[in-house]
Amino acid sequence: MKETVIDACGGKADAVIIMSPPETVPLALDVLKYGGVAVPLGINLGGKNCISLDVNALIYHKHTIVPIYAEPAQKFPMSIELLKSGIVNSKDIVTHTFSLDDADAVLKQYKDKKAKILKAVLLMTSHTYKKNTIIKNRL
Repeated sequence: MKETVIDACGGKADAVIIMSPPETVPLALDVLKYGGVAVPLGINLGGKNCISLDVNALIYHKHTIVPIYAEPAQKFPMSIELLKSGIVNSKDIVTHTFSLDDADAVLKQYKDKKAKILKAVLLMTSHTYKKNTIIKNRL
């Protein structure tokens, strides 16, 4: 799998955003360049939250893991059900959509309060995929 991901990206990645369960963290670290950064966002609500890591490889490759706590991720299954059932209309929530190329500008607008952003959605395209972004849909 490691070689498949590296080939798909055109080489090892500078950074990886891990939006899949914790069991994929070791693979994400394997596809990072020397000094790369991994940002795990994926959680597991089914009790498979503990993983095994090669700490020597982590140290020798100077990889950095930057965890981000996203409380809404714990409510994700309920959120999907609310959207599927129509109780919540996504058109009432999503105020902005953007590509990875536009992410800096959108984040700056948000930070500077120049845009009233309620929910921004990153649109993943084949162009994005080619820029070292791997998406694995687990729904």
